[in-house]
Amino acid sequence: LLPQKIFEAAWRRADHRWILVLPPEVDDRLLAPDERFARGVFHESRADWARALADYQAAAGADAPRRAAALVRMGNVWMRRSRPEEAEAAYRAAIRAAPESAQAYNNLAMLLAETAGRTEEAVRLARNALALDPANPRVLDTLGYALYKNGQPREAADVLERARGRARWQPAPVQAEIAVHLVRAHVANGDVHLAREVFRDAMRLAPEVVPHDLRELLK
Repeated sequence: LLPQKIFEAAWRRADHRWILVLPPEVDDRLLAPDERFARGVFHESRADWARALADYQAAAGADAPRRAAALVRMGNVWMRRSRPEEAEAAYRAAIRAAPESAQAYNNLAMLLAETAGRTEEAVRLARNALALDPANPRVLDTLGYALYKNGQPREAADVLERARGRARWQPAPVQAEIAVHLVRAHVANGDVHLAREVFRDAMRLAPEVVPHDLRELLK
């Protein structure tokens, strides 16, 4: 027989794995913060936003090891529910909890890039994210898009070209999203021939990602 502490540790690891496969119908008080986090990921994958938020909230306890990650996940859920104010609050809380979290800076930067009048802060936050995770093409994409929204299309195009080059192994929709941002930067720079070239690549990769306004613009 195993000692009680070793058994409990082994049981929790096994239970943690199964949470990703089957939602456990157990008393929440029996689950550790990490297990609530894992179950939140499961609920989020099923678009069960209310349960996902409840689990992430529980996983984001003051001393929880995944506090910042849970807060970022909360922000993502709020964005999917079209609640940007709640998402912003969650991302800012994640940055306070873990100033080294590139994802928290990145996601907040993308949110603010879409908000009129806050594009300068979006650029600053995206640069912070890039300093923390310089090889991530998604972070480069966020910086490029923030620069474009901030009225700096030439610098944006340079950054987005780098993001596009580093995203070759990313899923096709991610590559297409970066390409769409680059198309907008090229159009703003008056480089329509480059815009059409990148546009064709985006349409080949994931046409469902390409907005209709770009299709009309580059007919």
